[in-house]
Amino acid sequence: MNYVRPLAGAACALALSATAGCKLNVKPEQLAPADVETTLFLIGDAGEPDPRERSLVLDSLNAQVAVAPERSRMTSVWSFFRKPWRR
Repeated sequence: MNYVRPLAGAACALALSATAGCKLNVKPEQLAPADVETTLFLIGDAGEPDPRERSLVLDSLNAQVAVAPERSRMTSVWSFFRKPWRR
């Protein structure tokens, strides 16, 4: 019974060494802007903003959505994952 653990370790080491040398050779396909159906913008919560300063992040987001408003969707990550019973 003392040979089971070393044998399992050797099997794991063999499996790891066999798969470690594999490389995924898939190149991402380049899409033209007209081929993009929908762009989803997820907005997270980074804390309370400073009311004295204008938000450059939201200005940038509005500019990006304005490029293709009919194909852009915006949602808050907080409302996306919020459970109704946690109010």
